[in-house]
Amino acid sequence: MARVPIKVPDPNKHRNPNGTYNGVSYFSEVTGLSQEEIAWTAARVRELREQGFGKEELLATVKREAKEKFGPAARASQAAEAGKSGKGTV
Repeated sequence: MARVPIKVPDPNKHRNPNGTYNGVSYFSEVTGLSQEEIAWTAARVRELREQGFGKEELLATVKREAKEKFGPAARASQAAEAGKSGKGTV
């Protein structure tokens, strides 16, 4: 099996003015997920850890909720709502 080189994004593209890095935008570029989904996932994991969720339960919960919030059905519903309100139309 041939190895496929992985293209790692330049982290300097995600540097903040104060010299730190914007992890949300970096991981969005790495994964192809939206910045909204990356930020939501991080916040939700933090919430569930504070509630005492174990690793397996935490992962299952975040995966299920993310699918409901960001999956194909959610995107189709959002697109339909945008069409009804006139948003996103020319």
